Amino acid sequence: MSCFIGSNKVNMIGICGISGIGKTTLAKAIYNLMYVHFEGSCFCDDVKEVTKRQGLIQVQLHMIGKIMKIENLKISSVGEGIMVIKKMMSSKLILLVLDDVDDHDQLEALAGSASWFLFSQDQSLELFCSYAFKEKESFRGFKEAVEKVVKYVQGHPLALKVLGRFLYGKTVVTNIQVLVDKSLITISSNNSLRMHDLIQAMAREIVREESNTPGNRSRLWANPSEIYNILSEKKATQAVEILDIQQKKSSQKFDIDGAAFAQMKNLRILKLPKDDAVNFSGRLDCLSNMLRLLYWHGCPFKLLPSDFYPENIVFIDLSYSSIKQLWTTPKCLRRLKIMKLRYCYNLTTTPDFSEVTNLEELDLEGCVNLVSVHPSIGMLKTLVVLNMRDCRRARSFPSKVEMDSLQVLNLSGCLNVNQPSEALWSRWWTFGLLSKQQHPQRPVSLAGLYMLKSLNLSYCNFSILPGSLSQLSHLRVLFVDGCKKLEVLPELPPSVWNVYASDCTSLREVLGSSKDSYKQRRMDRWEWGLKNAKNFVTFFFEENNEDYKVKECGVRLICDEDIQQEAHLSMLQGLPTVGS
Repeated sequence: MSCFIGSNKVNMIGICGISGIGKTTLAKAIYNLMYVHFEGSCFCDDVKEVTKRQGLIQVQLHMIGKIMKIENLKISSVGEGIMVIKKMMSSKLILLVLDDVDDHDQLEALAGSASWFLFSQDQSLELFCSYAFKEKESFRGFKEAVEKVVKYVQGHPLALKVLGRFLYGKTVVTNIQVLVDKSLITISSNNSLRMHDLIQAMAREIVREESNTPGNRSRLWANPSEIYNILSEKKATQAVEILDIQQKKSSQKFDIDGAAFAQMKNLRILKLPKDDAVNFSGRLDCLSNMLRLLYWHGCPFKLLPSDFYPENIVFIDLSYSSIKQLWTTPKCLRRLKIMKLRYCYNLTTTPDFSEVTNLEELDLEGCVNLVSVHPSIGMLKTLVVLNMRDCRRARSFPSKVEMDSLQVLNLSGCLNVNQPSEALWSRWWTFGLLSKQQHPQRPVSLAGLYMLKSLNLSYCNFSILPGSLSQLSHLRVLFVDGCKKLEVLPELPPSVWNVYASDCTSLREVLGSSKDSYKQRRMDRWEWGLKNAKNFVTFFFEENNEDYKVKECGVRLICDEDIQQEAHLSMLQGLPTVGS
């Protein structure tokens, strides 16, 4: 790269590759090393996104202002911006980095001419064929396919070479597998599928060519207005396998009858965001049993079809829906991993999960009218996350639990909670959700929750927590914010690092185990949130018949080894006396 410093030529370098492999990071590293050697420099971040949101003129203004140190410059058009860039920068030694450029117009507007970097159609064709066919004349039978590839690559020389090498000697049938094998399709860290822009464009073109009638294509994923128009006219056929509407809102109003889904019997993915521009009417009497992903935020129908039995479904998200119940008899959905029913205000009961044996996440947050929780929930051995935040009316819960994998339990805002007896605390749902009118028939150990890492009991109406909390050996975080009746925190397991108890206005005592267990938790990792705990808070550490007490609101925990070091004496300022 150093050979470009002081060069009289216009040097242009392109970095090509799929998203997420570090192109931007590499470009920034090179820029940071070299910009000091140039008269002016600019790193234009995320050109594609900025252009989409603010327009090319804004990118031009940013570039000119950064390189030429000019403020308040006005440009009325992209063409005028090009003239300004050429005029001002033609005689300057500059370093310009354009990050995430995906269109010729962007290069032409920002780098003077796309021809400095991109190949022409003829040059692209020649380069691609030299790698894909070796012999110049052998591409004749593939002329149409080759021209499409060259068009999609849009003159990027590296992409032309790579694709040419990949496709050399391959049949059309095996070419798709080549793309997979060569990581042109990847899975990100959050398990979402990521595909290179070029491959996306190619796939969309393949689907478009399936039929001149959009409703007869295997995928409907164009703009919302086009898809809603197909649905409103009931033109979607059994050819449709994927119906995916992005989050972009429709600019038109549409009336869609529930019968619009009747013909899509092979639908595998249905993704509909909440859109106030769409009015659904009628009944939802038919929904494909081939579904593997059902994402329908704001679904207006209260019931799913009676014969809806998607045995291979993996993901269900009907949040913000009018759904009243899902199914009344057990359904064998062994592949279902995630179910989200957030803020479904009409939902009064959960379904029977006895045959949903691989569920990992159940999210019922904000289901304010949910009263009954099916006992089968307690037997979900693979469940990792259970979120029942703000299920204010919940009162009926399972008495048996074998939730071996549960790590996150959120019961914050379950307001319909009275003071349970200690006997009830010995059961897994005794973390504040059983009313005092209910009586256990067969207590079970908290060992059924031994994998629990996070427990949120905020804004519940109880005055004590069970001493058996100490059995949760993996518990890291405990939330009891807003538990205004809570008076005592029991002994917590050594694994706990964070306790949040703000607005616990009745809290007066925190019990601990041996002093040594707390000394292991250094001050920089132990956190107590006790804001607005108006009563004295007392910590007890029992060892050799001695009690060490620290009384303070907004307390800091101090051990002997801290007091013995002068560096920690500042922690004692403003605290009451410490004694035995």
